[in-house]
Amino acid sequence: MNKGFVVALATLIGFAAGTFAGSWMQRTQPVPAPPAGGVLGELRDAPLNSAPENPDAPKPSGQPLPDEALRQMKAEIDAFKKKVEPIKLEFRTQLEALLTPVQRERLKAMSEKPPAPKPVAGEKPDPAKDWRYRVYDGMDTTITLVVIPFTLARLNEELGLSYAQREAVHQLLIQRREKFLALVDSTPPPSFNLGKLAPQAAEKK
Repeated sequence: MNKGFVVALATLIGFAAGTFAGSWMQRTQPVPAPPAGGVLGELRDAPLNSAPENPDAPKPSGQPLPDEALRQMKAEIDAFKKKVEPIKLEFRTQLEALLTPVQRERLKAMSEKPPAPKPVAGEKPDPAKDWRYRVYDGMDTTITLVVIPFTLARLNEELGLSYAQREAVHQLLIQRREKFLALVDSTPPPSFNLGKLAPQAAEKK
């Protein structure tokens, strides 16, 4: 796949997430709380509304999203997750087959590592922590599915891959990305429609 296309896709995803966040704040006063996970949150292994929270962070204010629209969004996200899971499972199974027992244990620990907590309001941002929060140390975000050099470097660092393993994992990552992009082409992630719910919430007030 063309490297420029991958970079453009990753940039587009980041832009979409930022645009959604901005439009959400501008269109609704007070701000309603969207489903946990936000745009492309359905790619994560954690169930909807189970994202870890920082206990010191301020609670969201404003009216909730329209109940019916929110229920429909959750149903669509669950359906999309069911389509993503086979792609993840196939990759994980093939990856584990390439690893030693010690590396499998490292992979398990890596997969179970939670994301860094959200920064406290008013706290001076820590670039390292902020990067971990945005990219996530796990294996199930858009970045890890699409940007192969980043994912391969992380797997190599965490698992200590041999040259032969790196070459094999690289091919598995390419296959996973192609399947994921084919799915997105045929079934766009439902969370991209979150922006449409903000005006609905404003009208309900």
